[in-house]
Amino acid sequence: MNEETNKEILKELRNLNEKVDHLIATKGLSTPYKLLAVFIGFAVIGPLVAVILSVLLKLF
Repeated sequence: MNEETNKEILKELRNLNEKVDHLIATKGLSTPYKLLAVFIGFAVIGPLVAVILSVLLKLF
């Protein structure tokens, strides 16, 4: 193989590696998980914070 063909093959391999790296990159939470997180925040954490604050306010 000549040098020009080798350079072109290397260029294509670099492009493929970049595409694979882009696909492997970490992604954020999907929409169902985001909705679940919001639900847990309102249904569990919100009332828990409200109870803690009400107990603390009764002490003062």
